[in-house]
Amino acid sequence: MEVYLLDEEFERKEIIDEYKSFIWTERFNKCGDFELYISADSCFSYAIQKDNFFQIDMSDDLMIVEKIESDRNNTEGHYLIITGENLVSLLKRRIIWGFKYLNYDTQKNGKTGGLEAAVKELLNDCIISPKDPNRKIPNFIYRDSGDERIKNIQLSVQYDGENLYDAIYNLCTEYKVGFKVFFEDRNIVFTLFMPTDRSVDTDSEDAVIFSPFYDNLADIKYTDDDTDLKTISLVKYDEDGSSSSDDDVPEEPEDRIYITVGDAKLKGISRRELFFDADNISTTIEKNGEEVELEDDEFKEHLKKKGLLNLNKYATKSTVDGEIIDDKMYEYKIDYDLGDIVLLDDCIHQGQKRVSEMIYSQDSEGQKMYPSFEDLEDDDDEED
Repeated sequence: MEVYLLDEEFERKEIIDEYKSFIWTERFNKCGDFELYISADSCFSYAIQKDNFFQIDMSDDLMIVEKIESDRNNTEGHYLIITGENLVSLLKRRIIWGFKYLNYDTQKNGKTGGLEAAVKELLNDCIISPKDPNRKIPNFIYRDSGDERIKNIQLSVQYDGENLYDAIYNLCTEYKVGFKVFFEDRNIVFTLFMPTDRSVDTDSEDAVIFSPFYDNLADIKYTDDDTDLKTISLVKYDEDGSSSSDDDVPEEPEDRIYITVGDAKLKGISRRELFFDADNISTTIEKNGEEVELEDDEFKEHLKKKGLLNLNKYATKSTVDGEIIDDKMYEYKIDYDLGDIVLLDDCIHQGQKRVSEMIYSQDSEGQKMYPSFEDLEDDDDEED
């Protein structure tokens, strides 16, 4: 696998074809990453600088060099471990600057355009055409999805200093929409998309089935991880943003709001609790250019929604990994892509799975491709 090194202007500096190992991982709606393990004495090692880019022929993504680590030992010799994340990580470099209310819910006198327009507004404010020109990322553009399903998603949401990556990830996760950032014609392109269900009709030519029975999947590993699982969350809000008291004996603020979200039926050791401090959530929204106070019921619904979004970060992580056997039965990016729903049958676990990541690796054993599959998100969240 040839690895191309690009400078900050997207000009190719080197073709790196000598290294001990290289791993390139792309993920659905999350940051991808890479690791290059190369001799410190290699002529290429001196050319690699932080904020350079890596590119490979099999992908339209770029990886950003973020960390260069020297590893010297008596067994392996002197090597450099070079790591970083893909273009999606650029979203992490921006916050939503100050208070922002997005109302794209026409039933609430909002603007038209739905989720598509809301995400575009966030990117315009933070990256593409911000008021402060120092916040602009050159060559970053937004490409309309052209999908009416995304434009028809109605929403109203408010932010106050949140990280841009977290905001877009949470929106897309909530409405089951995909987003990607890729490199094209010297531009960094952001777009939304609806993942494709390729598991509905197994007799269709578009159906994608991964199974040892079809000789297209091997070395299968299943993981069911409850390490970070939380099942119920206590959401707390104080109007003044503080729980302290001027009295000698601290007292709980009278205006404090508590809301419980999650599965209240679980008990004993099956119950796993989480606390969420929601003090930074605003009680106002903007309507017709004016700040309007939310009604109590509206605000509590807003708190509940925020609490559920936070709780969903702590769900069970169930994944299936396997090596794709190069028989050309299905071609990645042509027959299926990240986020698509496929059928998986590994003799033990059968059913619909989402393609969550794709790993390319090159080492002394050759070049391989490893997909990861995860369980589908539940359509309904249980709450108290």
